[in-house]
Amino acid sequence: MKLPLDFQPGSQFRYSNSGYLLLAQLIWVVTGQTYVEFLTKNIFCPLLMNSTGPDNYREIISQRASGYELDNTRGFVNSALIDMSIATGGGDLLSTTEDLYIWDRALSSNKLVTSEGMQRLFTDYGCGYGYGWFIKDELIHNKRSKSVFHGGGIVGFKNKITRYLDDQVCIIVLNNLSTTDVDDISNNITNLIHTAISTSSDSWSPEEFQRSEFR
Repeated sequence: MKLPLDFQPGSQFRYSNSGYLLLAQLIWVVTGQTYVEFLTKNIFCPLLMNSTGPDNYREIISQRASGYELDNTRGFVNSALIDMSIATGGGDLLSTTEDLYIWDRALSSNKLVTSEGMQRLFTDYGCGYGYGWFIKDELIHNKRSKSVFHGGGIVGFKNKITRYLDDQVCIIVLNNLSTTDVDDISNNITNLIHTAISTSSDSWSPEEFQRSEFR
C-alpha cells in the first residue's frame, strides 16, 4: 500500500527512528556487513569499547542495568521486556558512560570521521538537526556556545548525550527510570562545568574534569 507524503521533502522536519533502521540497512548494502559487524570491526574493537555491543535480552551480561517504571500505587516496578534486536540501527545497543566517553574522544580527535565529515555532522540543515545530532546555539554565562545533542528513551530507560564543541565538553547521562528528567540533570551538570570554566584562569583538560569534584 502506497501512503501519501506527510509533506514535501525539505519543507519540514519530523524525527523518526525508522530512518536509522534504513541507514543500518544501507551499511549492509554498501559493505556486505551487518550493522553490528561493521560497528564492532571499525569502532568498538579498535577503540577497546569492551562494554558496548548489541542488546540481546537472552544473553547474560554482568552488571546489566534493569529498567524501571514509577507506578502511582505500587512505586517502582520492573519495566516491560522489549526485544530491541528488532530495532537494528535505531536503539539496539548497550553501552556505558565510560565507553561513550572513549567514543566521544575518538570523534573529537577525527579518529572516526574526517574534519570535513565532522563539519557535515554538526551543520544545521534548516531544521535544527544535522547528521544524527540536534544543534543549538546557547548563551551560557554570557558566552555563546554551540551544543549538539541527542536523547533517547524506551520503557525503563532515558538517556542524553550533549557536546559543547567550543569547550570540548561532553556530558553523558544514562538512566534506568522512565520518569527521570535527563534534560534537567544534563543542564545542571552543564552549569557546574561552565561555571568552573568561566571562573578558572587556566583551561581544564577532559582528564582533569574526570578527576575533579564533578565525578
